[in-house]
Amino acid sequence: MNKKMINGSIFSTIMIAICGGYLSLIYIVGPLAWDDGAITFSFARTLSKTGLFALTPESTIVEGTSSLLFTFILSIIYSTHDFSFNVMISIGQMASLTFLIFSALYIYFKLKEFSFSVLERSALSSAFALLPMHIAEVLNGMEMTLFGFLLIVYAGEYKKNGYAPLVLIPLILLTRFESIFYLVSALSFLSLLGLFHGSPRKPLLHLSTTLLTFLLISFVRYGYFDSLLPNTIIAKLNAKYSGEGITEILKKILGLTEFIAVNSAYLFAITYSIFLVGVKKIIGRTEIILSAAFLLFAVIAGNVSGYDGRLYVGALPLLTISAICCLSYTVNNVVQHLQMRQQRLFRISIVTVLFMFPMNAELLYEQLTLAGKAIRYNKIRLNQSSSEKQLAYSKMWLGVSPENTRITGETVEVVPENRTVV
Repeated sequence: MNKKMINGSIFSTIMIAICGGYLSLIYIVGPLAWDDGAITFSFARTLSKTGLFALTPESTIVEGTSSLLFTFILSIIYSTHDFSFNVMISIGQMASLTFLIFSALYIYFKLKEFSFSVLERSALSSAFALLPMHIAEVLNGMEMTLFGFLLIVYAGEYKKNGYAPLVLIPLILLTRFESIFYLVSALSFLSLLGLFHGSPRKPLLHLSTTLLTFLLISFVRYGYFDSLLPNTIIAKLNAKYSGEGITEILKKILGLTEFIAVNSAYLFAITYSIFLVGVKKIIGRTEIILSAAFLLFAVIAGNVSGYDGRLYVGALPLLTISAICCLSYTVNNVVQHLQMRQQRLFRISIVTVLFMFPMNAELLYEQLTLAGKAIRYNKIRLNQSSSEKQLAYSKMWLGVSPENTRITGETVEVVPENRTVV
């Protein structure tokens, strides 16, 4: 067996092990995670059965999911078979896992740019795949891993000549509504750089494609949903999610501090490199510019509901590559010997990625606690009545989940059957 086959086997084994761990968590947690994934599936099921974008066949047509593209994907999967509700929730979780693995694979191959060995690339991409925010997103069966995958591929392919990256723009815009801000901000900046250096054609082409595509999507959105904004965005503009005066200012500050806190290891590496080698060397990297767009959006959007950093999970692949890229400039500037340079770069890079775990320790603890409670709950799930399950669930409260909704409904249904008429 040659060295290339051995190296490939090592990486494949690591990825299989990571997938096995995630699938075990999906099996344990199942419908006990967020109800948001179940909402997306409900829209996907209705779309598959009736062709209507609604929660149920009897519901009003409304853009009630946070991702059109992820809903379309689940709808296509559901059209192949009439899956049960719980199975479809698991399929949503596995879909989220699939796109996470795609991102890890892309990063693995992208790291060739920095001359890492196979083992080093395997370690870095594996640590990336196991970040606490990814665990939470997979268990919730949501679209942010898809978003991150599309963004990192777009950023990587943008530097190449050709029109292939343009195909990704509609997919990105269909995945998250706020993606229009990220793309327009980054491409506008790249266009200004292009004008300064006398080569604005490519960024202007991408910017115009983004704007025209968004206008087309908005036209279709208004024609079908009778609204220019998704219902999820309209909801977040209401009093519960927004405020006035000092309250709104504090909300913006909290959004910035949240972004910095959950990504502090990456941001420290990028900031330190800029301080040491200057901004000129890294200013043209698409990954870094898109990451900066996420930082700017954190200030505009402020603090939002969900686990810390949830809104910025899509930036994790970009930030991972950005941090390693900046560290490579720093190491090259400080260390002269080539072999020592490579060793130093890997050590600093892996420490940076691993430092993301203690920075998000609370979220990791929450996910492990959820899995532990799910194990205890699953032991009683098959052998007790609905009311007993509801009592057991309330004692180990896991949050608003599809399972909580189901057993609450079952409990309510049996009440009329058991009540005494006086």
